[in-house]
Amino acid sequence: MSNPHPEWGAGPYTISKFDAKGGTVSYKPNPKWWGAKPHLDEFTFVQMEESASVNAFKNGQIDAVEVQDAEQLNQVKSVKGADLRRGTTTSNNPLVFNSTSPQLKDPAVRKALMEGIDRSQLAKITFQGLGYTEPLPGSFNLYPFQKGYQDNFGKLVKFDAAKAKKDLDAAGWKPGSDGVRAKGGEKLELTFPTIGDRSTTKARATALAQMMKDIGVKLDIKAHPSADFNKVFTQRAFDIFGMGFISSDPNGMLYICQMYCSDSTLNVSRSVPKSMDKETKAVTNLPSLDRQLDAGNKVEFKAMKTYGVMPTYNGPTIWAVKKGLANYGAAQFYGNYGVMGPPELIGWQKK
Repeated sequence: MSNPHPEWGAGPYTISKFDAKGGTVSYKPNPKWWGAKPHLDEFTFVQMEESASVNAFKNGQIDAVEVQDAEQLNQVKSVKGADLRRGTTTSNNPLVFNSTSPQLKDPAVRKALMEGIDRSQLAKITFQGLGYTEPLPGSFNLYPFQKGYQDNFGKLVKFDAAKAKKDLDAAGWKPGSDGVRAKGGEKLELTFPTIGDRSTTKARATALAQMMKDIGVKLDIKAHPSADFNKVFTQRAFDIFGMGFISSDPNGMLYICQMYCSDSTLNVSRSVPKSMDKETKAVTNLPSLDRQLDAGNKVEFKAMKTYGVMPTYNGPTIWAVKKGLANYGAAQFYGNYGVMGPPELIGWQKK
């Protein structure tokens, strides 16, 4: 984006400076804002690789940074004047299986691959050193701590490498002399792009490749910088892809179409058929929460039965902020992307 439109996000602040190449955008108070006066004269967001952002916080160049793993946590804990803010996160982190890839067109194959993935091991890698545990997630609409939550994915798939092998055999993919399965002269070799330089991202990818190897699948890991996410995502340049998104509304059933409707940009697997769109969209028009929960769980179970997306973990939110910075950090459903509430309330506490 080289031509920002501040009017699209009209509010207490408006854009004062924008540098697409440098990855910065600054905001100043909006003179046309009708609400409470914002506390800051200016604030700036800076796009960085994670390791660079942690170093920038340690050096006092930025006032807040999200902590993603134990290595980063250990780095920021020793920073003088740092305040660690924790909470549960309303994050979904699916593994997406590209149903249009030649080797993954068969839903039986996609299901078998999911059976070969130990999600508890991926979660253990992700949360190592953070002092955090959670149940394996089974929904993209609700979280285990919410009313109406059902483990829809857990009803369909359990980790079972032996069963995964049998199901791949039944689908016609037989192990070759090198251990990699093949069918019709084509090997079951898949691409898995990773985004960013986080150590846990690399460790999860390595563990996933080993799980796939154990059932006769070759997984090629292709590392990309954070800036490549949009390219990989929009071009669907993957066979399997790990991605994440934040839910900002506690009534997740209102957004069920974003995950499962055939024309949704978030539905990058494309496994859910267009024929399901009508019943998926109907969930949001039901007159009560209880009816939305009941219908939404049934729709999600049916959509998950196409084996296009696999929930892996939700996770904690940990922010390191400079002491005195108010109304910024772990916020769950409150405000913008679980980070902050109304931006006009962000400010510095009086000494």
